[in-house]
Amino acid sequence: MDSLKSPVYAVFFIVLLLSSNLYAGLHAVTTKLNSEIDLNLQKNISKIQDALFEGLKAKNYDNVLNLISPKLSGLESFDLKSFVGKVSPLLNQKEFVISDQYYSTIKSLDRETKATIVASLSDKSKFIINNHTFYGKESYNLFLKSTNPGWQYLCFLGMSKFSDKWKMNIIHFGNYSINNLSVPKLFDLGMEAKAENRLSSCVVYAWAMNRCLRPAPYLQYMDEQKYINFIKSSFSEMNSNFKFPFNIEDTPIIGFQVETTDNEGLIPIVLYLTDLDLNNPDVEKKARRIKEKLFKKFYGLDRDFDFLIMRAYNEMPTESKKRYAIHGTVIKLRE
Repeated sequence: MDSLKSPVYAVFFIVLLLSSNLYAGLHAVTTKLNSEIDLNLQKNISKIQDALFEGLKAKNYDNVLNLISPKLSGLESFDLKSFVGKVSPLLNQKEFVISDQYYSTIKSLDRETKATIVASLSDKSKFIINNHTFYGKESYNLFLKSTNPGWQYLCFLGMSKFSDKWKMNIIHFGNYSINNLSVPKLFDLGMEAKAENRLSSCVVYAWAMNRCLRPAPYLQYMDEQKYINFIKSSFSEMNSNFKFPFNIEDTPIIGFQVETTDNEGLIPIVLYLTDLDLNNPDVEKKARRIKEKLFKKFYGLDRDFDFLIMRAYNEMPTESKKRYAIHGTVIKLRE
């Protein structure tokens, strides 16, 4: 259970290229998805992606620079060494695998054109790429997911042709899922919980959805508005139904939070006050004694999650910059 002592949070950084023009010309975009793409083209792109990752891992600046487009390297805000320094540790620690690839062509009157790329109308787990800049008539976009437990990352690579060679215009890392629960899967779990009035579970799922709803500013799920509505309604219903602080027996319950670990994923946390010394073994005994009554209030937590943490304070944690003494009791909910 050591992993419960160190919650894992992950928010990452971006390097992206966006043109200043909002829209230019009339155009029509055609997109092929995954197996629809010519196999030789897929192999060529895969080699370029492998070379980029190897260059980033080894901090080979010349090799990385050779693979990125002049549009990206020419940005005043782009610092190659700083970027490689941030990305290299991640790629050396995590394995990434290709999950989706889009090959798009555009018919336009302009050399540089912005357009929205929709790869599939039927599979709503696929991302829409909003306001995407075409440099020329072709665009290749790779989606790679990390395979590690805990927070999984999405690496988005956007490529265009320059002097007949594919180059990187966009390299972006962001949150994608928690222990293989992406936003659509979290939404399904949340809707199931909502149907049975498990409101506190809905808030846990909504919190996680909000963390990875947009792995990049321009990547959007087709059902994004539905997901946003669920997130908002879950927090609103929680606020309406749980007026903190409230008592369970003689114990003031002062808050509800969510944390994550690599091994256990999502963990709900109930905050409470106690007069006991936080090193007193009776703190844990009391937390375990009230847990059944707690589950009647926070209905469904023991069904939806593997662990609960009861976090004890001797005073209200009202100051954001103050470090408070706490005692956490880990309660296993399911075998």
